[in-house]
Amino acid sequence: MQLSGQLKNTAIHRWDLVCSSKYVPRYIQTVFFMGNFAGVLASGPIADTFGRKFCYCLFLTIWIVSGFIGSYATNIYLWAFTRFMCGAMSLGYNNVLSVYGTELTTGNWRALQVGKSQCQELSIVPTF
Repeated sequence: MQLSGQLKNTAIHRWDLVCSSKYVPRYIQTVFFMGNFAGVLASGPIADTFGRKFCYCLFLTIWIVSGFIGSYATNIYLWAFTRFMCGAMSLGYNNVLSVYGTELTTGNWRALQVGKSQCQELSIVPTF
């Protein structure tokens, strides 16, 4: 079967995840969400220990590097690991960002900041 354009470089085509291996992408998606869970649990204590600003930059950097490495992964295990890291860093980053913004806001504006950060996570309000 001939594929053209962007369809040649999908994970399904790259590692031949059809027929007997068609369940693997579902497992990789589960690994991503396990990373989300780990990132949310770990981001708070890590940010408390090392500081919010440092963790904000660290999580964002690891997220970008993991995504880049995952796009050039040579085997499915490396791809699964980078998907886990992307999941962990994405929610860890958002968690630290929300708390950091809330801590910088005082008094009457705090409720507005919390609402704004929740809407940003739902992509209702653009980030600026």
